[in-house]
This record gives sequence, structure tokens and C-alpha cells, in this order.
Amino acid sequence: DEQDVLDVVSALTLDPPFNERDREYETRRDLCFQRRPVVIPGIKQLNMTFRSPEIEDDGHAFKNRMLAAPVKINVAALSQSQGPQDAAQNLENFFYRYYHKWRDQGVFDGPLFDQATLGIGWVHLALNPAIIPATPDYEDGDDPDDYLEKVKPILKEFADGERSDLFVLEGCQPDTIYYTPDFSVILQAAVMPLNPLAQLYGERGVQISMDDEGNVSVSTLASGENVQVRQINWSRTVTLYTVETAEYCYHVLFGNDAGHVIGTYRNFFGVPAFFPVPAEQTGSPHPLYAYRPL
Repeated sequence: DEQDVLDVVSALTLDPPFNERDREYETRRDLCFQRRPVVIPGIKQLNMTFRSPEIEDDGHAFKNRMLAAPVKINVAALSQSQGPQDAAQNLENFFYRYYHKWRDQGVFDGPLFDQATLGIGWVHLALNPAIIPATPDYEDGDDPDDYLEKVKPILKEFADGERSDLFVLEGCQPDTIYYTPDFSVILQAAVMPLNPLAQLYGERGVQISMDDEGNVSVSTLASGENVQVRQINWSRTVTLYTVETAEYCYHVLFGNDAGHVIGTYRNFFGVPAFFPVPAEQTGSPHPLYAYRPL
């Protein structure tokens, strides 16, 4: 139910422990990047101050040490016969290819730095929507054999093609991630410009608009109708929430008014694909105290 999704977003993002975590992470970043002014109780004016770069230096040292460490990936074959051995080797090559690709793209830099300086980093795994085959939906009551025959040519074309970019991994800011205690629901809040989002969803038949008061409206485009993009909206931003459960992924949009579920997708991974990169774990259920910086 759409309202249930909106209620979960509001409940998690307004939860006091997460609000406390967000404020503390901002303080830690101020210390890390020497943005916090030096204050000594009882002294009104300091003619000379020193802000140490030690936290930032330690974070970079840890990150660089981890990235320079050799990585060994082993996939066990199901048996000693040639077929399973080849399959295991192919999987190893597959994992190595993605690891080196993501490392060269700098995907791990931010999460490792956050792991050392904040106590936790986060990454998000997704499927590249430009590569996933556009198969028709399987409805309850459809004959499975008929459906498989219908999609077989599409899946064969997909399987025979080059899929080097099928999986996309990206780092996430830890203070944009919210979750239930059992991690069955994880969401990310991202502030982004309105017009690129409107153009993206306009291609999917959804019109996203914002009035001068910052209120967002969402409607369905008629067949052949073009998406409307206002020039003034290039400077306006909205908050997009990516909400994931084991079964579904939702895109939820908030302006200054009520929220809107603008997209619902099947989660092919079977779990929320936001993954933590923790430092020291304390066992505390509080999102701030659960992880300590290194």
C-alpha cells in the first residue's frame, strides 16, 4: 500500500535516534575537515588556534592501506569434474573483474574513509536498468510454460550479449541511510535537482511538477503526451527516497507537501541491497552508538 510506504519513510527519517546520529556525524565531519572553530571555556578571543588534520590523515591512511592490500577470491567447485571446475573459475573471474572495476572507479574510497572516521560506511548495489531485458509482467493465473515461451527470445538475446555493466555499485553517505532494527527495510534519502528526475520519469510516463511554493504533484502522462519541464525548476531540488525490502524497491518523492510513490520495482536481489561497511561494532541498537570509528 502506498500510504504504508510513506508512513515508513516518515517514521524512520523522523526517528529521534537517527536525528541524533545525523547531528553527531556532522560534528565528526567538522572535526575531520577542520571546520569546527576552537572554543575554550572562559576565553572569549583566541589570537592563534590550531586545528589538527590527524583524523583526516588517519582516515586516508586506512583507506589507502585497504585499497593497496592484495585481494584473494576463491570459489569452491561443486565437484572435481571439469564442468563445475570451469564454472567456479568463471565465477572467480567475474568477481575479480567487478572488484577491480569498482576499485578503479573509486567506489570504495568514500565508504572506507567513512568506516574509519565515522564508524560505518555504506554501499548500494543495483541493476543497470538500461541493460535489464524488458520482459512482460507475469500475472497470477498465467500458464508458466506459455510465459517462458513468450520471454525465451528476450532472455536469450540478453544472455548472449555483453553485460559488463549489469551491476552498479555506489557509495552512500552514512547520514542518508535509515533502517528498521532488523534491517528488513532500508532506505536512502538523496537531495537531487528536480528537472533531471522529471525527465527520467517522463520517459516512463510520469509527469513530476513543482509549484512556486515547493509543492510536488505527480500525474500520469497520456499516450503521446510530452513531459513538461519548467526552466525555473533547474535550480530547485527535491528529496528522493529509495526504499528497499526483500520483495520490492520504491522511489518516494517529497517536496514541501505530502510524499508520492513514483516508482515500484521488483527487488531481484531478494534482500535490501544497501550494505554496511562497519568499523567497531558495539552491539547497541542505537544507530549512533552501534558503530565506533577506528
